[in-house]
Amino acid sequence: QIERELFQELGEVGETSEKEMLDASVGQIANLVVVAMKNFCSSEAILNRACLVLHNLSLNEDYHSVLLWTPNCYQMLEWCIGNYPHDHVLQQSAGGTIQRLNETL
Repeated sequence: QIERELFQELGEVGETSEKEMLDASVGQIANLVVVAMKNFCSSEAILNRACLVLHNLSLNEDYHSVLLWTPNCYQMLEWCIGNYPHDHVLQQSAGGTIQRLNETL
């Protein structure tokens, strides 16, 4: 029982530190993702994953302003939607991100 409680406490500490690390790095992560999208704009697989990363970040409303202020983020999401109409995962993730960001504006 004591071990279980200790592991639960350690798990909570680990989760907190992961969130703190993400909070501190979200701007850099978003920027690197958008730069990768621009540099590999002909790679559907990379754009698909990049849109998923941005989608996951957009699930946290606290990160919306970071995404909106990330240079070319919104434009790259729109570009992906327009240029990869048959990639349904990309369409959903990019479209959902844009929708959430629009609700913040």
